[in-house]
Amino acid sequence: MWPHLLTIAVGGTAVGIGTDDDALAALLAPWRIAPDQLQGVADRVDFGAELHPPEPTQRAAPRAVPRAVPTVHHGSQVIARSTDPAALRDGLLRTLGALAVDTPAGHLRLTGLPLMRDGGIELAVPEAVDRVAHRRLLGQGYTPVYVPSVLIHPGTLQVRIAAPFGTGQEPVVAPLRRWWMAAPPTGVAPPVGLARVVAHATHRLAPPQHFDELSSQPGGDALSALVQLVEQLPPVLGGPGS
Repeated sequence: MWPHLLTIAVGGTAVGIGTDDDALAALLAPWRIAPDQLQGVADRVDFGAELHPPEPTQRAAPRAVPRAVPTVHHGSQVIARSTDPAALRDGLLRTLGALAVDTPAGHLRLTGLPLMRDGGIELAVPEAVDRVAHRRLLGQGYTPVYVPSVLIHPGTLQVRIAAPFGTGQEPVVAPLRRWWMAAPPTGVAPPVGLARVVAHATHRLAPPQHFDELSSQPGGDALSALVQLVEQLPPVLGGPGS
């Protein structure tokens, strides 16, 4: 059982959150809604934020019993994993903030782990959440922002990450410097040409409620924006978490 289990209203969405983090629960408490207020709410999303997992009991066998890493997840999908609880708390609040932001015309929402460095953003593959340690990213000069996706304007290459919900902070807005695609398996030729690269990248498109497993797939506007992005800034194969 979660020490804290609450449902909050974010725009027109009811968000269920289970967490072991007192600070997160206290911050979200003003937006808590009662069960009888859920009638007629069509959009519902559930998250779990285990920011303080228990230490392993078998301290004499650290290799056999690895230390649990704090995580944020939606259903069975881990959307953030890090040894820094504050970074995960910030990422979840920004993910909640994205619920109230529609995708503007001409923009696209692309999945991946945004990495900030030198005033710009590099978008790693989604698998980087599981495959690259927080400490290693910091050692490479990156500051990861633990959100599942970012909003991109392909014409200006500006990236927008929603402001943390309920904090009064500003969103992150910075230029996209580079974005990675997973390298193909050994023996498989990498995609060449605009059409093949776009086809290879379509699975990175996220629907407006990008963390909702029941959301519909992106439409033609997102595909057009993806084509423009590939023309403006082609992806790089490999990178963190590939």
